[in-house]
Amino acid sequence: MSGTIDFAQGARRLGRQARKNSFSITSIARVQVVLEDAALLQDHAKADIKNVVLVLEVCATRLRRIASMLEPTAFSITFGKRLAEMEQLLRIAHDKAAHL
Repeated sequence: MSGTIDFAQGARRLGRQARKNSFSITSIARVQVVLEDAALLQDHAKADIKNVVLVLEVCATRLRRIASMLEPTAFSITFGKRLAEMEQLLRIAHDKAAHL
């Protein structure tokens, strides 16, 4: 996904720059720890997003099953249309989550 920050790469670059310049090693180490923590949080967030999309897809499938059992009424037709919109959004979310 575009716009993703590679925190681990940033930490490595920072380490290389620290060797070339006269930065405080302690300060550099602290920043590297923060960048490594950010990379870990980013990985967890990506996994969480993928899990949420999967749960929503399962819910949509269950709702579609329920909708198919309803008698055709104004409510069931409107419900089906809204469900179709939600399924379309879920397909988009699924595609985006696959590229994380």
